[in-house]
Amino acid sequence: MNSRCSVLDLPRRILLTRFQYAGHRGGERNSSMFGETFYHFFSTSIDSTKGISSFNITILRGGSASQIFSNGGVGYPIEDVALFLPHETLIASDGSISMSAAARIPFASPNAQNVTATISAPSPQLGTFSPTIIRSVVAFGKSGTRGLYTTYTATLSPVSNLRQTTLDLTAHGARIYRDEFRRITL
Repeated sequence: MNSRCSVLDLPRRILLTRFQYAGHRGGERNSSMFGETFYHFFSTSIDSTKGISSFNITILRGGSASQIFSNGGVGYPIEDVALFLPHETLIASDGSISMSAAARIPFASPNAQNVTATISAPSPQLGTFSPTIIRSVVAFGKSGTRGLYTTYTATLSPVSNLRQTTLDLTAHGARIYRDEFRRITL
């Protein structure tokens, strides 16, 4: 897993940055990244059968001095069960959009069929400079499997203001999993 984290208002003298994460059942931890830099890049191994639900960041400054960033004690949440796949989303010459998503089988259950996306697109409205937001729901159909993930696809009619359009993916399985506020195009 590769992540980028900007840690503001810290002195530039940082000896070690530790990336700690909690699995869906809690308890798993790991660390990585030595060096002095403003952006810290982490590369750590995560057991894909256990997954990850949140992470904390620990800054070690030398000796025993450290500072933990834990988002108010709850960790920084990560959704690794339901994923929108923007790199596999294609825009056809007629403007229609073929979107891709994935849901991890052990948590979403192998029979999870209900994968949808709420599309939010800005649209001009008369009498104001502010656009109105038009929302529509698109159902995804199962398209195959890839490792521990079931893949899904959906086709969306052409959308104006595509670069400002967002997608909220929802997968129903053992519980509801969401990948929210994602741009459809990169």
